[in-house]
Amino acid sequence: MFFSFLLFVSSEKIADYYEDNSFINYIKLSSVILIINSFQVVGSTMLIRDFKFKERGIYRFFSMLFASIIGVLLALYSFGVWALILIQLLYSLFFRFY
Repeated sequence: MFFSFLLFVSSEKIADYYEDNSFINYIKLSSVILIINSFQVVGSTMLIRDFKFKERGIYRFFSMLFASIIGVLLALYSFGVWALILIQLLYSLFFRFY
């Protein structure tokens, strides 16, 4: 949580460094992905603890499949960098709420 907060707060400084203000929103959304992934670790670890590797693999596969399909559709509709960021966000959400 600390690193996501640090990334969120320093997003303007990073955008100033690269001289591109569009980075601010990209970095802020990416910091949210870190928070979601931190909650994802608990469920994933419980599956590993119970030796449910096949179930974990199936969840990861379908999470990435659905996120990638949506990401490709967004890219086809000219969402640009947002498509790449949303793939990561959707994968984290799908895998978190399996």
